[in-house]
Amino acid sequence: MKVGVFWYEDAHRYRAFQNLYEDANEQHRKFAAWFKEATALERHLRQEGHEPVRVLTTPKAFCDWCKSHGRSLDASSRTAFAHEQIEPAQRIQDLGQAVETALSNPQFLVHGPLMNKQYRK
Repeated sequence: MKVGVFWYEDAHRYRAFQNLYEDANEQHRKFAAWFKEATALERHLRQEGHEPVRVLTTPKAFCDWCKSHGRSLDASSRTAFAHEQIEPAQRIQDLGQAVETALSNPQFLVHGPLMNKQYRK
């Protein structure tokens, strides 16, 4: 089962989000500490038979999502957002893998698995 994990690309992005959160005082102060815990969570999820999916976003997109869903900028909203984004994240991952494969094997474009997938816009 895929599990969305709210993910920060780097320390700069982590700080930008921390400046918005209502529960920032409950978060790690440093990106390195968050990253260590987040990667441990990924390992734990894999050990439990889940497939963690890293969900990246921007502060503006997350704020807009919270506003449109009537949610606070907190941990429960981060979790809900990540879970809601799993399908789009998987589509991006599928397309990225297809591009990598196509670059090394052009026949993949004709016979590859994405030819039969139906993606919603």
